[in-house]
Amino acid sequence: MIESKYNLCLQDNTGMIIYNAKADEIVALNPHLAELYNQYRKKPEELSNHHSELFQMLVDKGFLVEEGLDEAQYFIEQCEKREEENGEYTITVNPTLACNMKCWYCYENHENKPAMNDSVKQAVILFIEKLLATDSCQKLHLSFFGGEPLLYFDKIVLPILLQAHNLCAKRNVELSVHFTTNAFLLTHDVLRQ
Repeated sequence: MIESKYNLCLQDNTGMIIYNAKADEIVALNPHLAELYNQYRKKPEELSNHHSELFQMLVDKGFLVEEGLDEAQYFIEQCEKREEENGEYTITVNPTLACNMKCWYCYENHENKPAMNDSVKQAVILFIEKLLATDSCQKLHLSFFGGEPLLYFDKIVLPILLQAHNLCAKRNVELSVHFTTNAFLLTHDVLRQ
């Protein structure tokens, strides 16, 4: 067993909080348990000899995983399985990395950021069409982010939205739409469309 690479640990004199982003689990450890955890972090199996309940809980909740497990691939497979089982699919579309702001916390450099071209836009629409043709999709979540996706609302986002809306309506598939946006370009006209 090894620590999950998706663990985030925060510790102070009151103990430790561990969050696992893959499993979306959180655990709070008192100072004694935090000390044990730190002592056996690199050799988790030895923790089971000293505190079997803590060890088992960390395994059960995904904080400790089998050595050699490709956690990223496992996570992808679990998401795909969950999508197939409940009929909900999420498609995230990045129309551009360009942005109309220069926020101090942003990691983008804002220079020469091209937008999605027409062939990629058509490929996204075709992908949605093929997904809906499988009849396994009952709900489609369409998410746009960037950069600022509303920079290319008319040219890229709206055509994808309209096609997705029409395709979902034909197949009686529920459609939800999400934007990660600074909302500066979110006008009444955009909302109406």
